[in-house]
Amino acid sequence: MSANVFDYVLIGSGPAAVSGLQIINRDRAVAVISGVNRIAVPRESVHPKVQAVSVESREEPGVCVAYTRSESPGKPLFSSAIAGGLANYWGQQFVRYEEHDEWPRYVFENFEAYEKECASIERAFVRSGGDEIRRFEEAGDQYSIRAPQLLTGCTSHPRSGLMAMRHSLRDEINRTGARLFDDRARSVTRKQGVWEILLESGQSITGKKVILAAGVIGTSELIANSFPDVAEIEFSDHSPWMLYTIGLGKLYRQRPATLRNHFNALTLEKTSNAATQMFASLYDMRQADLNLLLASTLGRTVSLLRGMRAPIGSQLLKPVQIWTPTSFDTIVVDLKKRESRSVSSTPREAGKDDVLAQTVSVLTTLGAKCLKASPTSPGYGFHYHNLQIKAGGGKRDNVAEFLENRCGDSIKCIDASVLRHIGLRPHTLTSMAAARALTRTIVN
Repeated sequence: MSANVFDYVLIGSGPAAVSGLQIINRDRAVAVISGVNRIAVPRESVHPKVQAVSVESREEPGVCVAYTRSESPGKPLFSSAIAGGLANYWGQQFVRYEEHDEWPRYVFENFEAYEKECASIERAFVRSGGDEIRRFEEAGDQYSIRAPQLLTGCTSHPRSGLMAMRHSLRDEINRTGARLFDDRARSVTRKQGVWEILLESGQSITGKKVILAAGVIGTSELIANSFPDVAEIEFSDHSPWMLYTIGLGKLYRQRPATLRNHFNALTLEKTSNAATQMFASLYDMRQADLNLLLASTLGRTVSLLRGMRAPIGSQLLKPVQIWTPTSFDTIVVDLKKRESRSVSSTPREAGKDDVLAQTVSVLTTLGAKCLKASPTSPGYGFHYHNLQIKAGGGKRDNVAEFLENRCGDSIKCIDASVLRHIGLRPHTLTSMAAARALTRTIVN
């Protein structure tokens, strides 16, 4: 092999990239393109959680310039531009799917294979919580209240919290001896039997095989730049309802004392016929940064307030995010106009979501006074999956099919773009398990 050609070029640095690297042996020449972009993006232009975390961590917002225009009918979409990806801001709930949930059967031979990959990932990280606090029945359905199972660190940095994925990436790069390029991949082009990857810095590298792990937005952007006939992309997002409540203090005090210092307070889950039919996250504003409150209400943060908690009055409010079977959105991006729009067939109106209404009723029996429920803006649930590519006037293909038709087995996507469906539970662990399984098909 030429010294200038890598066996594998892995594009991305988030959860999928970490999982893929876990499968690659040290005897292979590997390049990792992290997707880092050092162009500062104004904090006020990005999601409130990104604003708050970045100011608290004294870092620039880890997102790239807007993927869609701000005057687009939908809110502008951003791709991550930081080592660790969007896991620096979300994805701390680390839970498996149950056998009757929507786990990716087209990736794994059976449910046992899925669980085996999940277990391998779990061993590389440190988790807390997961204990069941209460189980009860309401209108024939089973409900469970738990302390959330949270990703709190990795084996090398057990208390790294949201930085866990970044540290784990470095650990895997060191283990494999991969060469890290802190740059963004602009496009891939076939040249003389190998793939040339052009970076935004103007540098280019070549590899025999390319592994896409850049997340749904990053992967779609790279494909659009690499195949000029791609006119439109489509992806799905599971964007929750945001319900504001008061009166849940007694329930919150049932948590184990060791788990009372986290913003993620409790989870409420509904199961029917052994499948998850609703998942809710209950938050504790006593543990919220003041800057998160400011970013959510005023759209800005203040560096001088770094480290301060939200005021006592706001702590009476108990926000609840609720994911239901109908709270999925479909986002279509016109690549020529750089405009996004939601084409969801299910109307996002609180009065038309039966599972939401049932959840409000259950929370009321638990002591809550429910104030207002509103849908999350399409594309801002950040549970992205099912990337579809439309080239020219043709039909839409899932990204895996599109790449196989265009590139054979020399370029494969391993991130959540390939997941055609996801369940109602947070899908970070499941998408990482799928990434491990898919990487095996590339390197074996």
